[in-house]
Amino acid sequence: MILLTKSLDNVQNLNAMQRYFKSIDWDKVISMVIHKSILIIIILILFGFIRHIGIHFIKKGFKAYETHGSLESTWSLTLQRLTINIFQYTVFFFVCYSVLSTLGIPVGSLIAGAGIAGVAIGLGAQGFINDFLTGFFIIWERQLEVGDYVTINNIEGYVVSVGLRTTQIKGPDGTLNFIPNRTITVISNSSREDMRVLIDIQVESDINVAKAIHVLEQVNQQYVPKYPSITQDPKILGLMTLPTGQYVLRTVMYTKNGDQFEVQRAFLALYLKALQKDHIPVVKHPTIAPTTSTK
Repeated sequence: MILLTKSLDNVQNLNAMQRYFKSIDWDKVISMVIHKSILIIIILILFGFIRHIGIHFIKKGFKAYETHGSLESTWSLTLQRLTINIFQYTVFFFVCYSVLSTLGIPVGSLIAGAGIAGVAIGLGAQGFINDFLTGFFIIWERQLEVGDYVTINNIEGYVVSVGLRTTQIKGPDGTLNFIPNRTITVISNSSREDMRVLIDIQVESDINVAKAIHVLEQVNQQYVPKYPSITQDPKILGLMTLPTGQYVLRTVMYTKNGDQFEVQRAFLALYLKALQKDHIPVVKHPTIAPTTSTK
């Protein structure tokens, strides 16, 4: 008896589902789906076109400012990428609003009646707000500019972009690091001052120091004018002793940021060649002190 009752219930449920599906106007449903799909595609194409045109005019506008000398190139590039970032966020917001409205979802009522969900979203948005405020003050105070060589949170590299939410740093090995702005506490910017180039050439202890210094001075007189990135004349500090007990001839000079390594390599080769030409003995593997220190 129980089994018979269950079977009748199943049959009734099946019949109810069949009647429900038969009552649906499938032609109307399919027509509506196609209609809304076409509208959504049109919206995406339209806003994609707006995004493309907007970015084009933003780049063109900043290029015009830079051409007329109204903005520094690095500052112009920083503001340009920030403006594009803001523009893309705005376009994305309107795309989401338009798509939801097309689907018949009342966005305004949804936001107004979110209740507990709204509180949760608000709490989650605190991180975004912190990112936004920190990024705003970083840009306002010009702590960073695109192309600067910086160290942030032990991450070292060149600034690729300063956005509303993240700052992008490209490391020396090519790694692109995305740093949330709210985590930035200390910025070490190595691109605001001239950079020190320190060259130590390891020599024997019994060399003719006066002759060696004279050779280096001749190299400086001949080649420094060929390197406009050198901002201060080289200073030959003479014979010095390293903590390891090795004797070195030390030279210090300052260059524009970004050119220090090229100048260091070039003058090391010139110094070695000149010393060897004058038969001044040098150790085969001279000590080069890499530099990132500022003026």
